[in-house]
Amino acid sequence: MAMRKVYSEIKGMKLKEVPGYFKPMLSMGYLKKSVQRGLDNYHAKYIETDSIEPLYHVCFGGMIFSYLVALPNERRHLEHKQHAEQHESSTGLYCPWAGFCLPALQREPECLKWWIEQSESALLKWTVLDSWLATKEL
Repeated sequence: MAMRKVYSEIKGMKLKEVPGYFKPMLSMGYLKKSVQRGLDNYHAKYIETDSIEPLYHVCFGGMIFSYLVALPNERRHLEHKQHAEQHESSTGLYCPWAGFCLPALQREPECLKWWIEQSESALLKWTVLDSWLATKEL
């Protein structure tokens, strides 16, 4: 609805007049008034009517926010899983706790290097390195 109003107001203007129309809308005072007007409208529509919808807004908003915060971590885990499945088919020894394939790390040092770069836990990094070095014959 707001876009329709803006479009109807600027469609009759000349191109030189359009920046003059939008420039006052980008000032701090205008933005503060717009936010305050939006909060007042929300209060009148949901809070004063004793609606349960604000509770839904908080619940669903929190759920969406937590999903977006956890998304990079989940994508990293998915990448690890896909990388491990490539090696699992040839070796069959996949460690789900650590997220790597033991024989593949023994055989392919670049996999170990990649895994260490991707990992966030320093203790787990050193544990993996220690176990990997223990399998190497010196």
